[in-house]
Amino acid sequence: MLSNKIKLINVLFAFLVGLSAFFSTNLTLAQNQPTVTIHRYESPPIDAVNLYWIETNKGIILIDAGRFLSQARYALDEILAVNKPILGILITHPHTDHYGGLPVFVDAAIEDVPIYASEITYNDLKTDSQGFIKARNQLHGNDFPDKDTIPLPNHIVKTGDTIKLGGLTFEVIDLPENETITTTLYYLSQQNALFAGDFVVNQTIPFLGDGFSSNWLNQLRSQQLQYPEETIIYHGHGKPDRVERLIKAQIKYIETMRRLVAEALAGDREVTPSEQEQIVAQLEKQHSDYKTSLVLPNLRIGNIKGIAKELS
Repeated sequence: MLSNKIKLINVLFAFLVGLSAFFSTNLTLAQNQPTVTIHRYESPPIDAVNLYWIETNKGIILIDAGRFLSQARYALDEILAVNKPILGILITHPHTDHYGGLPVFVDAAIEDVPIYASEITYNDLKTDSQGFIKARNQLHGNDFPDKDTIPLPNHIVKTGDTIKLGGLTFEVIDLPENETITTTLYYLSQQNALFAGDFVVNQTIPFLGDGFSSNWLNQLRSQQLQYPEETIIYHGHGKPDRVERLIKAQIKYIETMRRLVAEALAGDREVTPSEQEQIVAQLEKQHSDYKTSLVLPNLRIGNIKGIAKELS
């Protein structure tokens, strides 16, 4: 039965790859500044993940690399069409849906392409310490690379660093323990563009299973004050939007989850299956427009368990 479900999921993914979409935002800047176009490749619509590529006069900078090899090839076709070199790849965090396409882009680069990531992200890709790569291989087979074929970051970054590529200067903010074990933000201050991975998402159920929700809330509140109000967050799932709206919505969702779980824990210090169902029902009512992942149908339950363990 399980193998049949896995086959069905893979068939759906193969079909949905062809329904993926491209979006572009043009940013015309002051004199002597490069003209920047931010392209968003979203795939597939039922389990959407964003891959961004920034086009400047000098070349292309990638933010993350997508989930699957097949999806990366679709995005690469669009990138090659502009006839500019890939100047660098910036990885935001060590979740497989954001680096599975790395081999495709590295192989397509004319020269050795620099790959930027935090030390924690580098170590996780190298060791598969969370077992995510192994799980993807088992579920999706040849459309996800083996651990040994995933190019490792060759430039380790930390908070306070700057990255200069294609006439642009990215400011690095590395934040451990939020949606994942670490998230690296890349900020273009002159363009008012913040590339945030899954630190903030839009109308998408976040991952809270690691038990970092308290730390994540503190980071969100702090980051909310760091950027001009016109800053756009280009994140991992959903449509980009202004920093204030997205961070407020992210805070509200996490606070709601923590409140509902805390109320369930108040009596006997556990969240029963019945209480889990009640929490899910309330979340679906309050956030009916929030999407979940096709391969993580029980994400809400996993989040409840993660927060319950954290609060206990």
